[in-house]
Amino acid sequence: MIDLSIVGVTIKNCKSIELLELNLKENINCFIGTNNVGKSNIMKALNFFYLNLTEEVYDESMFSKSNPYNDEVEIAIEYDFLELIKKMEVHTFNGLINPTNEIFEKVDYYTKKYSVNNRVILSLKYNKNRTINWNIKDYDFRAFMAVRFPIFFLESRNINLYNWDSIWEVIGSIAPFRQKLNISENISGIFEANDQEQDNYQEVIDIIVDILERNEIKIKKTNVYEKISQIIQLQLGGKGFNYDSHSLQLGSYGLNSYTFIKLYIQLILRLYEYKHLATPFIMVDEPELHLHVKKIEEFVREIKENKSYFTTKWVFATHSPAFTKNIILENESYDIFHITNNSLYNRTSVNKINGFKQHKYKFLSDNEANLFFSEACLFVEGDTELEVFRNENIRILFPALFKIDIYSFEGKNDKLQLVNPNDRKSKIKFLVLLDMDKLLSYVPKKKKYSITGNAYLNVLKDKKIISREHYHYKQKLNNTFRTRIEIQRRTNNDKFEVDSSGLCIKETSARLELIELMQQYYSEYNFFPLETTIEGAIININNHKLFYDWLQEHDWDDTNFKRIYGGLATENQKASFLRVIFYGKADWLNGEKDANKVRQFVSLFEDIKNIRNELKKSNLNLDGKTSGWVTAFLNWFFEKEIDLENKDLYFNRSIFLSNFPELGKVIVQMEEMV
Repeated sequence: MIDLSIVGVTIKNCKSIELLELNLKENINCFIGTNNVGKSNIMKALNFFYLNLTEEVYDESMFSKSNPYNDEVEIAIEYDFLELIKKMEVHTFNGLINPTNEIFEKVDYYTKKYSVNNRVILSLKYNKNRTINWNIKDYDFRAFMAVRFPIFFLESRNINLYNWDSIWEVIGSIAPFRQKLNISENISGIFEANDQEQDNYQEVIDIIVDILERNEIKIKKTNVYEKISQIIQLQLGGKGFNYDSHSLQLGSYGLNSYTFIKLYIQLILRLYEYKHLATPFIMVDEPELHLHVKKIEEFVREIKENKSYFTTKWVFATHSPAFTKNIILENESYDIFHITNNSLYNRTSVNKINGFKQHKYKFLSDNEANLFFSEACLFVEGDTELEVFRNENIRILFPALFKIDIYSFEGKNDKLQLVNPNDRKSKIKFLVLLDMDKLLSYVPKKKKYSITGNAYLNVLKDKKIISREHYHYKQKLNNTFRTRIEIQRRTNNDKFEVDSSGLCIKETSARLELIELMQQYYSEYNFFPLETTIEGAIININNHKLFYDWLQEHDWDDTNFKRIYGGLATENQKASFLRVIFYGKADWLNGEKDANKVRQFVSLFEDIKNIRNELKKSNLNLDGKTSGWVTAFLNWFFEKEIDLENKDLYFNRSIFLSNFPELGKVIVQMEEMV
């Protein structure tokens, strides 16, 4: 890591920013977040600061939006001189700069006078009475900082895609020439040298000046940068731009935007190669605007090809998952800042996301990158859960689900770690939905449940969390520390015996109490463990008769099925039987590989496999967990039981929640996130 130019920023009472402190230790910084959260406001504050280094620029829009009584904006930037000093030494050694250059003297003088440990903080205060105050009054010093640490700010949405005159402004402002050159004399010399015969150059000038004066017209003087820009235009033979021999008017928004931004950046980087003792700070707002995903990837790769890329400080602001993903994949040293906004108070806040430096994170896809821009996330283990929570009827009944991104981590810790807001240290609200067998396993010989799984998913095994629970108090202490102790007591002492069907636990009440304790405890850590699996939430004791009716509407050989179903003694057994057929698990959390662990279940499971084969041959075509039966049953349920056109939302929801109580619990928690 190299500290380049600006290393720290503090902004107070500016636009939507009440207080913001940024540590820009990496050379590549990416602000991510949804629309209107304040990403651009940070950039505008930095640009406002830079413009005021050498002139007074007043902008009423800079004041606080959330508190009109705040009449002062404060912006402070911390600069690092160390890299500048190192550059001086290297360029002197290589003979690129004469050691008698006045810049050396200035750097030495300013470093001694204003810096502490080679760092200096410049602070601007801007009042509503239109006064601008600096903590360092020395104008020459601020002008020096503006030249040595220039800021370039490009707002993609404000690019004139068919008129690129602003490119000349960039070229002129960098001006890698001797600024003390007498431009007027040299231009005069050009005309005189080429117009010797007529010798009327001065006469023409005199006529123009005379007419202007008679009409009281004054020429607004151009600064040296504008003059240099004009000279370059003369040298190149014009100022208009064509792309690939075509007028810009014939180009698409995407092509023109892509080419303009690339040209803008390349000019800055290449021209600053001739300004050896200056480090540009480039800010680009929404570089992805108008660009296809492939062009976004190409853009990130291409700017890396510039040799000055890694010695330039960058800030990108984006709400493009594709751009964010490519910044992560294409770079080793970068910081991602998640920008959010409290809509109630219109206050912007910034949170640095934990990096993705490990090699395994280099497989980040668009699916994962999308989640960095979520309002809330539900993380699930597999495709069946996706099928449930993306069901159109359920979403119409619970429209808050449209605001929540659902991501399957496929039961893999690495995939969840990649996007888990806890791991990334982002402020995105989330819930992790787990099968109970990730946390509990049944030991038939001991007739007990035991705590299972790894510490990442099972917080009951996380020693750091356990040690912290001692310091909670009141309700939090009850819900964590004391609940955990009770769970451990029950798993250590209570017996749970499988009944004669091989499907259920005899101690129904005790098992449900344990499940409830587990759900209460894990909810404190953003987990929701299902009673068994997602299939158990779909097929449960409250709706198993409806599920049976739905099954009977299909054409299949159900002889064996009816024989076993009719012989089951309890509603619990019937519900468990149905869910195991459809790849769910029994109360003792069996898997396909565990069928032989419980004697009563061995022969029954053979019958279940035969029933599945019959269902596969039927018009239901049951061929695994995700063969479409979930959507078919849910849609059938809505058609039979719920009239979505009925305006009584409460009534419709109550029907759904009474038939799917566990899904209802999950949905209620999801609704609370948005």
